[in-house]
Amino acid sequence: MKKKFFIITTVPDSFIFFKGQIQILKKIFDVEMVSSPGKNFEIFCKEEGVIGHKIKMNRGISLIKDIKSLINMSVLFYKNKPSYIHGNTPKAGLISMIAGWILRVPHRIYYIHGLRYEGELGLKKRILIFMEKASCYFASDIFAVSLGIKQKVIKDRITSKKINMPTNIKFISNDDHI
Repeated sequence: MKKKFFIITTVPDSFIFFKGQIQILKKIFDVEMVSSPGKNFEIFCKEEGVIGHKIKMNRGISLIKDIKSLINMSVLFYKNKPSYIHGNTPKAGLISMIAGWILRVPHRIYYIHGLRYEGELGLKKRILIFMEKASCYFASDIFAVSLGIKQKVIKDRITSKKINMPTNIKFISNDDHI
């Protein structure tokens, strides 16, 4: 039986970044997608032949709505028992990493595509930096999309954990190697 691999984004428009990758992952894992409801959600899941789970996540900062999303994500993980979660986008990354940590998902991959706090000022910037640090703290593995992002995360002291690059990914077998 294949292990479950959940790919989580805040909005389904971000699924496009996984086009082509899902079929490779499906050779080793049962891949399932998690995102807020939205245009093309069902179409993408049908085209890729994967199960989709809708969990409403606000892109903005909203404590009450974010707690509700965290509870719903935790329930989803509890019911489905994924072995791997792959959190993408700032909000989905934060919510999935916390829920995965609470439920002891063995492999919690946080993939940093960009840094939302760049260009912000004051309290909002501090909140966004805290969210980024929390996502990294609760992740078991961190990947940066580029060397520039990796260097910025190190410079800004977002985490002291190792930050991998996409070339470090090694899905050798079902033996839980990354």
